[in-house]
Amino acid sequence: MRKYATHCLILACICLFFSVTSAHATGRAGQCGPADGASFNAEPTDAAAMCTKGKAVPATVTGSGWEWTCEGSGTEADVTCSATNCSSGPSGEDGACRSYSGTHSSQPATNTSNGCDAGVFAERSDSTSNWRWYCNGTGGGADASCSANKPSPCRSYGSSYASQPATSSANGCTSGAYSDASDTSTEWRWTCGGTSCDADKQICRTYSGNHTSQPATNTASGCYIGSYSDTSDTSTKWQWRCGSTTCDARKETNLCNFGNTNVEMPIGPSSNDCKAGATFVNVADTATQWKWNCVTSYTTDNCASKRMQASSDCVAYTTPRSSNPGTSRATGCKSSSSTWSQGPYSSSGSSGKDTWGWQCTTSGGTLHRCGAAKSSSGYY
Repeated sequence: MRKYATHCLILACICLFFSVTSAHATGRAGQCGPADGASFNAEPTDAAAMCTKGKAVPATVTGSGWEWTCEGSGTEADVTCSATNCSSGPSGEDGACRSYSGTHSSQPATNTSNGCDAGVFAERSDSTSNWRWYCNGTGGGADASCSANKPSPCRSYGSSYASQPATSSANGCTSGAYSDASDTSTEWRWTCGGTSCDADKQICRTYSGNHTSQPATNTASGCYIGSYSDTSDTSTKWQWRCGSTTCDARKETNLCNFGNTNVEMPIGPSSNDCKAGATFVNVADTATQWKWNCVTSYTTDNCASKRMQASSDCVAYTTPRSSNPGTSRATGCKSSSSTWSQGPYSSSGSSGKDTWGWQCTTSGGTLHRCGAAKSSSGYY
């Protein structure tokens, strides 16, 4: 009986051993698929290629490519797999041109050193206006097309012209043969060795300065090219057309011939105290100012001068004088204690105006700027 009990105990231990071993060996280990160790230019996502056994966990980026896990089941182990990014190797270099400003009488770029900031120099056919070359990229990098300006074969005409300024190779071209070309409404045109050249047409007649009336009234007075037609003026410009081109001249907006409110005048103004083309209109004076208007069809300018007071130290000359009457203390200043000076006024007028002027400074320090009319028709 003891013998049989011993055998049973041994068999029970063996069964227990196999039972425990089987419990620790459940499930299946992960196994990499054919994508492991391969090269791709994009992240692998095919689960069947990533893992032959086990669940494929999405790949993560590494320095050289991607890694992913094939998860084991049960108690079996996971396995890590990887693939290489075949586009992550050393990148190529794009070509880059050396920059040349201005114009050049010969090709400035003849090799990689003086033609390219990056890449490799290569010859390229020139155009009529440009020197050209390539800077080819390396290692798959992009090529760059480069150029520098050739000197223009056209002679330069910076102003505008009433007639064609270029009529031959001598006055139209610095190089190449001259040929006339069809002009436009605004440009004179010609070619030099096939290169198109041009100069601006002078269509409008030009008028400098300011004008109180329209200076251009017909084709002869208004246009070099095209037919004259009138058009609406602005508040500051006279306008007309020559063909379809609008022309203009400045309007005179400062119509007062005299308006120095610092100079004391003993008499009021007259018709000569408006600029030519403006109508003199006398208006009510004040106790301290002489006043008048200068009127044109487009504006009215309000003018004024300082009215000499009875208390002024200036000697009052109430009639026009052919020469400056106040050239000394005795002839210019009432008080013998005053100081006379020419002041800022020349002997021919005050502040550049054709009115006689001088200064009297009283003993108390009061300055009087004195004036006298020069013309019988006004201050001028």
